[in-house]
Amino acid sequence: MKWLWIPGVIIVAGVVVWLIAAGGDRETDYQKVVKVIDRASDAVEHEWTGRLVGLLADDYSDDIGNSRTSIRQSIGEAFVGPQEWRATCEYASIVASTDEEVTVDLRIHVQELWKGSPGHSYSADLHVTFARYGRDLRVRRVEGLKSLASAMEENYGY
Repeated sequence: MKWLWIPGVIIVAGVVVWLIAAGGDRETDYQKVVKVIDRASDAVEHEWTGRLVGLLADDYSDDIGNSRTSIRQSIGEAFVGPQEWRATCEYASIVASTDEEVTVDLRIHVQELWKGSPGHSYSADLHVTFARYGRDLRVRRVEGLKSLASAMEENYGY
């Protein structure tokens, strides 16, 4: 009789291990944000316009007045010409998280390359809202692009 507790302990230990393992597969919001940022950087570097647009929520908007549709229609123009682009995130900090959205402050750095040589570079502090799509995040709203666009317009004379 004194050994009857052993199967109970084994079952409880097994359940605890299973719960820990199941929870270990779940990405944190920060990991999901980093994944979107990495995918966006890769899409810019490789000029994958479809993948870049795929990171945007259906109701995407920004402080310049773009929508997902307008981005899809005009994004190819950004990759025309001999220049290449590199985009990196210098930091990202989650400022709010709900069941529907994750809001992040981040700083991006965009480097223009002409035939492999560094050209203009730009940095911007952005306030980005990500929408939850199942287990993934997509960009819903970006604020802070006006300053980045202004700096680029000065260099190109638009």
